[in-house]
Amino acid sequence: MINDTYIPKGKNIKTTHGCICKSEYKSESGNKIKDSCSLDDATIPWCLVEGKCGQRVSNGKLKGKWWDKCTASSGVPEEFIYGKNYFWRNMKGIIIFNIIFVITIPLLLYRQGFHELLEVYMPNFDLLATAVSFGGGPGDTRIFQELYNPASSNLMGQTSTLLINYMSLLGLTYLVARRVNLTKSLAKGWGIGFVMLLLTYLVPNEIIESAQHKSANYFFSLKPGQNKPMFDYFSVVAVGLGIAGMFILAEKTILENHKTLIDPFIKKLLQVENFFKK
Repeated sequence: MINDTYIPKGKNIKTTHGCICKSEYKSESGNKIKDSCSLDDATIPWCLVEGKCGQRVSNGKLKGKWWDKCTASSGVPEEFIYGKNYFWRNMKGIIIFNIIFVITIPLLLYRQGFHELLEVYMPNFDLLATAVSFGGGPGDTRIFQELYNPASSNLMGQTSTLLINYMSLLGLTYLVARRVNLTKSLAKGWGIGFVMLLLTYLVPNEIIESAQHKSANYFFSLKPGQNKPMFDYFSVVAVGLGIAGMFILAEKTILENHKTLIDPFIKKLLQVENFFKK
């Protein structure tokens, strides 16, 4: 049990995932808590939060409410906020992700001659990172907490997120460049990029996050402050990776059938452009 001195207190307490603690709420055991995080029914400080933020309680007296782990107040040792060896654990997580998803899988696809699959795989590093970083990692390790976290206030998390987005956009430029070369048409290559940008970068992340949270409520039930089991984490990640895989295969199908799915759209755009040139 953590010493009460390290429980964040005050108004508008900010939690681990950037939520704001409610000024007044009750714990599972019915204790009234005001302007403070709580250790009631838990081994780590937590609080009920404003709005739909953090994690949803799926059973017990607090069912349907939203909670999150508390970030320690100023003056509290960093190890309490992030945990012992937080930097090295997350650095290990970032390295593991890059070795598997950024280096090994693309290399295997390239060597096996799956070039069309590779070109739609590379722009989707952000989708894969979204799926893997769910809940910060298996159990309470938080090994992937800083892998792809746009809301991170940690320089490591901000850098990792930036690099993953950058690699995804580089993958998209490779896709467009390759298609321009194959079709010998700048317009067709741009048209493919127009569609792929929507399918790889703008739409799927929200869908994956939503599906994973709903799956988490189905696979396991947590009381505030409890840690999630390892198996449940991998079950939810499998859902996220499965959805990412579906988007990748959908993109591959679109590219294979670009003459019927994309080219007519580009022709109409060119007609509009020619109209304004007259």
